[in-house]
Amino acid sequence: MDIPFATILPLIGMFCVVGLGILIYFKDRKSKVNIIFGLLTLVLSVWLFGTFRMFISQTDEEAILWDRFIYAGIVFVPALMYHFSIVFTEDKGGKKLLILSYIFSFLFLALTRTDYFISGIFKYSWGVHSQARIFHNIFLIGFFYFLISTLKNFYRYYKSGVLTTIERLQAKYIFFAFFILIILGSTAYAPAYNIDIYPFSYLSAVFFTLILAYAILKHHLMNIRVIATE
Repeated sequence: MDIPFATILPLIGMFCVVGLGILIYFKDRKSKVNIIFGLLTLVLSVWLFGTFRMFISQTDEEAILWDRFIYAGIVFVPALMYHFSIVFTEDKGGKKLLILSYIFSFLFLALTRTDYFISGIFKYSWGVHSQARIFHNIFLIGFFYFLISTLKNFYRYYKSGVLTTIERLQAKYIFFAFFILIILGSTAYAPAYNIDIYPFSYLSAVFFTLILAYAILKHHLMNIRVIATE
């Protein structure tokens, strides 16, 4: 089967985030921030692998099946990103919004199983994509609300004025890594609305990994030290 290069991009992104998640989680399996980050990379991997399989689907039914698989991971991205942000920044005032974010995730986990979320297929030169329905539109409102809240937490932390030089550098790289993942990665929704855009959005996972890997190597992000820096 001839697979366009564009459809391989999610697979490349998946290997990147899996590698990063394993590195961070196993450096300290008792750290809350490492555990949450590991879970975040897991659901991102579900998104990326499922997208690869959806792109190469041979039937409409198969494509819909894989997109429902994708959303089993995607619905938890807003909650886990926000959760990571309040733990990393030690924000004790975000617990109510955190609870709301997980309620949102589990609610839409159920709704993504229905034809009121996705149904039907758009076909493009690089692959196929499911069509967004009414609940998908509502989902995006909450999705972006929690992700913007995540970026605001990181930005406030960076500008707090109480950080050491190294902590400020770490905060800067965290902010930019998540900013690129959110902004560039979110263009992956465009094909669900019949917008034929080349799926470069999945490079967001690669950039996300590279930025955080650099921060780990140079600035011991999340207190991770590797042999190359010692």
